[in-house]
Amino acid sequence: QLGWNYLEYCPLDVDEYEMHHSLRRPLRNLCLNYYKRKELLGNKEAGGKGDFDEQTLKAAWKDVKKTKSKRNLTKATLPMRRVEDVAESAMRKMGRVLGKKDKDKDLMEIWCKGDDSVETATTTSTANERTVSPIPVL
Repeated sequence: QLGWNYLEYCPLDVDEYEMHHSLRRPLRNLCLNYYKRKELLGNKEAGGKGDFDEQTLKAAWKDVKKTKSKRNLTKATLPMRRVEDVAESAMRKMGRVLGKKDKDKDLMEIWCKGDDSVETATTTSTANERTVSPIPVL
């Protein structure tokens, strides 16, 4: 059984270990059927933890099914991801070739240059009124 209790042995040479280790168990001996596994999980006398109930098991199965369905969806749409990447790359390249300008970059240049054709809002100190000059829309 798995657990934190273990015996610590002196280190062995790999060749010596290979000569003396036990044979691999057949797969048939490693499998548990549904009823035996359920008994081990829920029955303390059978060596289980005893803290599993039907609701916990149903919730775990629901999570497993949800994960499997998400994985299957990803597998089904994986070939289309490559087509999507190619289309996005083509659009970026067309934008560079056709000379598409970046709007944010153009706005930043106007703002940093301090163009006199763009006037800003001013506030009067005597009243809480604002006098706003028209700002051209880019």
